[in-house]
Amino acid sequence: MRASVITLDALIYVPALYAFARIWHATRSSRTQHAALITLLFHPALLLIDFGHFQYNSVMLGA
Repeated sequence: MRASVITLDALIYVPALYAFARIWHATRSSRTQHAALITLLFHPALLLIDFGHFQYNSVMLGA
């Protein structure tokens, strides 16, 4: 995997998912919020497409 894909995912996509999980599940427990975040981070489509083909789709989703 390219370092640029990992760097941009860490800088853009992961914080966007974290904010989304916190806002979307604001009335639920932190355990539920963390479960939602883990589920979104390990979504099979993004793992196979973005990381397998070195694309920047997750960066576009996070922006």
